Amino acid sequence: MLLRVGLKSHTSALLKKRPDASLIWIGDVLTNLAFGFIVSRYLLTLPMETSLIIATAFSATSVAVSVVVWDEARKLNTGTGQLLVDVAELVDLSGVSISRGVTNSVYTAMVLVAVMTSILAPLFLRRLL
Repeated sequence: MLLRVGLKSHTSALLKKRPDASLIWIGDVLTNLAFGFIVSRYLLTLPMETSLIIATAFSATSVAVSVVVWDEARKLNTGTGQLLVDVAELVDLSGVSISRGVTNSVYTAMVLVAVMTSILAPLFLRRLL
């Protein structure tokens, strides 16, 4: 899917339409991030780390699926079609970036907890004994 979007994209068109595509992209990503986090954290009462990963998955929406439909209808060469491709590109790029950031943060937190536990557990056990 991403390859097809990449093949249909025009870098110059993305730069010209960046303000329009950026506004749609920011609204799309933030709405989906918030929805994924709120549902997983507060409705499903999942841990923070799990909720962040779910929110990340929600932020990378499948705008590219719409691109395939528009391509089959031969509407991608229109202004709105190119705007859709631009938004799909931005969503995919941000999805990868957010995913990497969240994954690194969760991994770092897990390592810190493991290190702190290995340092503090013996001290705590000595005081108990």
